[in-house]
Order: sequence, then structure tokens, then C-alpha cells
Amino acid sequence: MNNYKLYHLGPPEIKSKATQFAEPDLDGKVSCLVRSVPYPDQILWVRDNKIIDYAQSGRYSITQTQMADGVENILHISHLTPSDFGQYICTVFNGYGNDTMSITLAETGQFRSRHFVTVENILL
Repeated sequence: MNNYKLYHLGPPEIKSKATQFAEPDLDGKVSCLVRSVPYPDQILWVRDNKIIDYAQSGRYSITQTQMADGVENILHISHLTPSDFGQYICTVFNGYGNDTMSITLAETGQFRSRHFVTVENILL
């Protein structure tokens, strides 16, 4: 018995997590996971309303992995500083349309509570 998968031709769809995490002072990454048949013609990363120029920056690079129904495009950032955290925009184009997603790069542990509540601290 043969198993076949059918893929629908159409505009790309970004399926990434809206918030991704990394640690300061280490290398970080932001992932743009894309379903796209056909494969994307172009993927752009934008930060602070400017297209990221990987070749000129010296701190950014891109890797891309093809999957059966799309790609994972990863923006690598060397030695994260506090100003690297925040919003990144991934925009994907193919012959049928485009999709855009805002992805927030947050510090690992940023959303963990630093306060512990015990039964003794609660007034009933």
C-alpha cells in the first residue's frame, strides 16, 4: 500500500511561535517556520523598520531548511545584547501571495515570577 500526501498550492503561511526566547550574551536565533507550496521565492527579516542586511551587519546570518511543505528560515544573531531583544518581522513571498508575522525575541526567564506566594502571605 502506498501513502501519498497532497499539498495545496497557495500563498505561504507562517506557523512560528509568536514569542521565542534566548539568553543575553550568548548567540540567539529567531525562527520563521513557513508552510509554502511552492517554496518561498523570498523571505525578509525586518527589525526597527529596516530590512536586515545579513551580509553587511556582521552579526546576523541565515540558515534555511527545506521540508516537504515549506521551510524553516532561522535568523541567527551573534552575542545578544539587550537591544537585540524585541520585535522581529518575518515576511514570506511565493507566486501565490505573502504572509507576515511579528515575532518577539524575549530573554529566557523574563516572564518567570520572581515572587513566591505562600499560604502565610495570603490574607483571608
